Amino acid sequence: MRLLFLLLCIFSVCAVKAQHPFYYKIDHEDGLPSDEVYQVIQDNFGFVWIGCDAGLYRYDGINFREYTHPKQNSRSISSLFIDKKRNLWCQNFTGQIFKVKNDSMHLFADESEEAKYFPEYTVDEFNRVWVLSNKRIKLLSDDGRIIREFTPGDFSIQGEPYFSDIVADEKGYVYITNFTGSVFCITTGKFSVAKQRLQFSNISKHKLYVEGGQVYLHAETSPDREYVLSKISPSENAIIKRFKPGRNFVSQYFITNTGNKTMVGTSGGAMLFDNLQNEAPPQKMLFPSYKISGMMIDKEGSYWFTTLQNGILIVPGFEISEYTQANSILQDENISAITLNDRQLFIGNYSGQLYQLDIVADKLSRLNIDKTNNHRAVRKIIRTQNSFMAARGTFSDLLNPSKQYPWAQNIRDFIIHNDTIFFVSSDKMGLAVFSSKRPDSVILLKTTGGKKVIYDEVNGAAVYAGNNGLYQYKSGRLTEIKNNNEKIFATCLDYYKENIFAGTVTNGVFVIQGTAVTDRFDKTNGLTDNHVKCLGVYKDYLFACNKSGINKISLDKKRFNLINSLDGVSCLEINAIAFSEAKIFLATIRGLIVLPLDFEKQNKVAPQISITGLKVNDKSIPFTKNLHLSYYDRNITMEFISTSFRSRGGFEYRYRLKGFNDNWQTTKNTSPEAKFLSIPEGDYEFEVIAVNEDGVASRPASLHIFAEPPFWKRWWFYMPVLLLLAALIVLIFNYRLKKIRKSEHEKTQLIQSQLTALKAQMNPHFMFNALNSIQSLVLANDIKNANYYLSRYSTLTRKILAASDNDNITVEEEMSILSLYLELEKLRFGNDFEYKIDAADCLENNIPSMIIQPYVENAVKHGLLHKKGAKQLNILFEKRDDAVVCTITDNGIGIEKSMEIKNRSGLQHHKPYGTLVTLKRIELINSTRQRPITLTSGNLINDDQYPGTIITISIPV
Repeated sequence: MRLLFLLLCIFSVCAVKAQHPFYYKIDHEDGLPSDEVYQVIQDNFGFVWIGCDAGLYRYDGINFREYTHPKQNSRSISSLFIDKKRNLWCQNFTGQIFKVKNDSMHLFADESEEAKYFPEYTVDEFNRVWVLSNKRIKLLSDDGRIIREFTPGDFSIQGEPYFSDIVADEKGYVYITNFTGSVFCITTGKFSVAKQRLQFSNISKHKLYVEGGQVYLHAETSPDREYVLSKISPSENAIIKRFKPGRNFVSQYFITNTGNKTMVGTSGGAMLFDNLQNEAPPQKMLFPSYKISGMMIDKEGSYWFTTLQNGILIVPGFEISEYTQANSILQDENISAITLNDRQLFIGNYSGQLYQLDIVADKLSRLNIDKTNNHRAVRKIIRTQNSFMAARGTFSDLLNPSKQYPWAQNIRDFIIHNDTIFFVSSDKMGLAVFSSKRPDSVILLKTTGGKKVIYDEVNGAAVYAGNNGLYQYKSGRLTEIKNNNEKIFATCLDYYKENIFAGTVTNGVFVIQGTAVTDRFDKTNGLTDNHVKCLGVYKDYLFACNKSGINKISLDKKRFNLINSLDGVSCLEINAIAFSEAKIFLATIRGLIVLPLDFEKQNKVAPQISITGLKVNDKSIPFTKNLHLSYYDRNITMEFISTSFRSRGGFEYRYRLKGFNDNWQTTKNTSPEAKFLSIPEGDYEFEVIAVNEDGVASRPASLHIFAEPPFWKRWWFYMPVLLLLAALIVLIFNYRLKKIRKSEHEKTQLIQSQLTALKAQMNPHFMFNALNSIQSLVLANDIKNANYYLSRYSTLTRKILAASDNDNITVEEEMSILSLYLELEKLRFGNDFEYKIDAADCLENNIPSMIIQPYVENAVKHGLLHKKGAKQLNILFEKRDDAVVCTITDNGIGIEKSMEIKNRSGLQHHKPYGTLVTLKRIELINSTRQRPITLTSGNLINDDQYPGTIITISIPV
């Protein structure tokens, strides 16, 4: 297909409007850089390349990407071509030829200085480039080297020595024309030249193009301006079609074959010819208000028409056609009602106008009956034997406008059975009987309005879709039809094979026999949405219209197909539906849509997908199929791209990272990337697929990812680690051994200190004094007290010996030992000595054994012994901040006077043996504790004679 050869042609433009296929437009509002488009072409991946006035662009269905070259001296791009190596070729209007390779635009040849006319080029089967530049032809290799040059002398050209056009076919031939009307064929292997003279004369313009492996030449003759289409081969030039369109002039931009049809793009639309071998007029005239500059069929079967002023028009297929104000005689395309009678489709719109479509002859005409203007939107039209009955505000007989029906105002639907009209209006439901005696015989069934009414032939009943429920009228009785005792709010009704089908607001479609619901169609078994606005049943298929499209479901629920705008149905606001043997007719708010009855167009073309970019820690890196990540590169992003034009943005991506998460994740096509954060070390396989609008998936694009373990998990790290670990074990072992030895030494010292403390507690002075006191009782013949105190002495001895076997004793046990000790001391001191031992909330707490008694003995021996008068000793155990605090107070002579007495007696160097032993024990115990035992001492009061002493011992528990 060649582009932008502007031939002036004589084509008659038919003034009669006809239906055209559904299409949608891509223009500047969608991001198209220029609405003046010369050509589009699709590559193997599926990208569409656009040559337009603004330059070269690649389109993926969502985004436009521009390709430029710094030496480009003209922006406009045309003559797009893809060679066998999948490189894209193009040129601008000044003679520069470009090649897009490795996603970059390269300047291949620059003929802008030499070319007198627009230079042509072609690429042959060996990927060599032939550049035609007026008076010579260059043959270039794929890398731009000149292989050979041809001049007019090589072709024995007589007269005007300028070349005109050049193309290469797939059989190894290159065809060249000149302005005098000769065709030259070069065998590319031998460079032999064969010459043909065209079989007609007076050529004014001509163009070569290749379509389906065949070379064609399209020429315009002068002065009669006849178009001649010829098939060219090395041995012949055969004319296959002549166009002689008449007096009106249009510009022709391209000719292409689509199967057995020929498409001609002109400044007055696209002409579709059914047969090249006859001179019949165009079968169809498409887009008569557009300048069609090119056409392409993409991989999904859609037709792309480029225009010079209106962007790109895309037709999903020619199976669906439309009747609108733009292409037919409809004056209001908001179609409100249709009824099929034999081969005639009767049409009514919201303006109250009536039309008739001959579905065989494809002829639409206006029904010029009942020309009064006192009518509104047509709700129903029925062709009876003698007239037309229509509801359009009022109920009227169109051929008998004088006949009045005063009861029939605001009629929404009606059905005629025998001599009875069953009707629903905005405020009532009822029936009327045709009778010459009683023309106004009307029965009102309900004073609330409704939407639809049908007649059940088997049960002889009318079924009304009322505003407040679904009702059956039979034998003079109105019965409500319910589903599980719930009301049915129906929006539309149809009758097929003894069944009533009721489309509802929120519950899908109910299937009813008589007054019983027997089946249901909803989202669980085929419907895409439960709100059904319009329905029809034909040939064992339910056609239910909702916001998603037309749901075509077999009545056995085994087959389902959704028909929507992606398939070519331009409007889903459907008011009515009708069927013929071969077609479906849809009354929509944007015209009448006609499609084949067996239409089940699904996009079975799998999309292509490619991973286009990689990011590690949000920094782009070169793409590779095997991605190696260091331990510190754990955040990765994969970017990908796909094309699926028929979905019109409705396709999606699914991806997964096998080995990390095998479940597919979904992302929209507007976010074509996958991110993974903090992936652990290991081997992974990233896969991504694209899924089109009909669920067809692409082959996965994959990427192998290896995430390195940290250096401490490498084999070369294990040996020094093992050596270090062994050395560390030795050090730890030696350390632990030393610590154990030290601990054992401390335990030995502790045991020795306990024995020493035992000796201190059982010191000879105390034992001697206690026994002397008991002896005095014996000598005084106080046998009872002597026995009592002797018993107390033996109990104290046993308790001290028992305590020496334990590291810890309870406060209660310590108090018992102290009580026995002080009781024996009281025997020695007499009534002048008083003591008191108290404990508060700490009796069960454990304290080290044998550390309290030596300080109590010091208080008695050094503080109270030298005091005259009453002697008082108080011992208090209490709990303070997770510690047992023992406070020992006396009213003795105090620490200073006790030291003076020692000095006078020559005992200044004598230290209390029990206190020293206890201090040593406390030091040893503290070495094994986190919180140490503390001891404080001082005077109790400010008294020079008897200041007293206070000793506080805090033992953490």
